[in-house]
Amino acid sequence: VVVDGINYQHGDSLSIDKVNLLQPYVRFMINDDRTTNVDDLLIPQPADSGAQSTAAKPAGKDKPLGIHIGAIAINDGSANFADFS
Repeated sequence: VVVDGINYQHGDSLSIDKVNLLQPYVRFMINDDRTTNVDDLLIPQPADSGAQSTAAKPAGKDKPLGIHIGAIAINDGSANFADFS
């Protein structure tokens, strides 16, 4: 992976001009129960409402970090796909 043009402003923003992925490989499988191997990478999020989380935090704190990526280039990549459903 080669990353060009990083500009980070602490607590405010992250800007990346270009991410170059060199020879990436992905294996994607759909299991017989229709789940995927990618499901194992996902982290379940709590099912609380936005009003509750906003009330619990002081105003002005924990502002989301603004992220901008100008381009993503995939060079010489390959994949393996299997559908067992």
